[in-house]
Amino acid sequence: MLKFAMLMGGRRLAYRDSGHGPALVMLHGWGHSSVAFERVRDCWNGPGRLLAPDLPGHGHSGPGRGYELPLVAQDLLEWLDELNVQDLVLLGWSFGGQLALEMVRHLGGRMRALLLVASTPCFVQKDCWAAGQPVGRLRLLERQLRRDFLGGLERFFRSQFQGETLANDLLEGLWSEQLRRADPPREDATLAGLRMLAGNDWRTSLPVPACPVLVQHGAEDVVIPVAAGRFLAERLPGSRLELWSGCGHAPMLSRPQSCARLWQEYLVE
Repeated sequence: MLKFAMLMGGRRLAYRDSGHGPALVMLHGWGHSSVAFERVRDCWNGPGRLLAPDLPGHGHSGPGRGYELPLVAQDLLEWLDELNVQDLVLLGWSFGGQLALEMVRHLGGRMRALLLVASTPCFVQKDCWAAGQPVGRLRLLERQLRRDFLGGLERFFRSQFQGETLANDLLEGLWSEQLRRADPPREDATLAGLRMLAGNDWRTSLPVPACPVLVQHGAEDVVIPVAAGRFLAERLPGSRLELWSGCGHAPMLSRPQSCARLWQEYLVE
């Protein structure tokens, strides 16, 4: 069910909420909305409360107080406090994984587990870090978005499934579903998100969660190479690496039932 919370200053944050019990809080990636997790929600048959916000400036949420990572994290922490969510598993997909790492510093003992899906400590190639995108590719994507915003978003969306054997009509259906069930992100929030992706670098400053950590990554991911997932799993204490062969960047869209089973483990343990 789509709901709305009012944050300080009258800012509106939209979120999807279903179920009861310990919460699985799911943070979507760049250019998406909470709709990214609806296929998992549709096949979820276990206990737990599924909470998925539209990040500020995305989906049905209004603009944020700002689009720097700490400010977005503060909006979400305020939202969790407003809902009085005290017992949670925090899941971040792609850019949402970097946001989750920012929130870890503030959630402490409220977290049962941290799940990082197709995420990375550093999205762009730099300083002998090859497990990222060339900076020039982000600049090209920005030019495409400024020229044809929805067209640029769709090209990026399709790239998330490269290496997977998905029928074209399924891809068309997945893209149409994103547009039908939520508004496209604001252009200013989308471009600011690209700048965040270009600037964020957690390689030497990863937090130490006081809870189990799952790092889930598709072996065919061309958006965030699997080496980035291996890096996270090696450096976050208590981590488990779940590597899925034949899978790209968005497993919750291409393999929702498998994701539901895997993520449910962390709510029932």
